[in-house]
Amino acid sequence: MTTVRIAAAQTLEYREDIEAAVAAMQDFAARADAEGARLLVFPEGFLQGYLTEETAARRVALSCGRRCCRRLRSGSRRYGRRSFSG
Repeated sequence: MTTVRIAAAQTLEYREDIEAAVAAMQDFAARADAEGARLLVFPEGFLQGYLTEETAARRVALSCGRRCCRRLRSGSRRYGRRSFSG
């Protein structure tokens, strides 16, 4: 049977501050890697904050081509692990 170590990130809310959230994800990824985690999971709404108003949600909506998303993909490849954020 294969064992997979999973890390769950309990974090502050980075409401509408995607760059700070990405920086935190990279820090958590380095820590998870140091502990041997192969899967890193973040809470719902982590990247943009838990937004309930349409205007705010549209302001920080993410496209997969954005710089911050490319940084996250690059980090996942570097550590050989997958990260998920809702």
